[in-house]
Amino acid sequence: MQTIGCRSYAYVMNTATSEFYRCEVVVEITRDSRELKNTSSSGRCVSRGRMFSTDSTYAFDATETEPPNTNAFFGAGGMAIWVSDTTARKVRGCIDLATGIGDNVLQCVDMQFDH
Repeated sequence: MQTIGCRSYAYVMNTATSEFYRCEVVVEITRDSRELKNTSSSGRCVSRGRMFSTDSTYAFDATETEPPNTNAFFGAGGMAIWVSDTTARKVRGCIDLATGIGDNVLQCVDMQFDH
């Protein structure tokens, strides 16, 4: 018997409030050398709060962070979330970091614009 699976993550944002959710989908199959024995799937979205405290019109993008290296103390890296206010010059970059020992750590930095 062999079980293989695939897991994927995405972030879904409310572009008026900047509230966002971390979503996960998992599909696993179990098989032997001749046939498929079982298929299972699961998924959920968990609220991670708001990026900005006020409502506006926001644009949003997310990407995986760089993979861990030999100096990494944590798990498999994390996700980078970029949010910009389309009505003002405001951009916030956030890292949702997998710690490997419990809850993820979310830290955000407001970008400064050089003139």
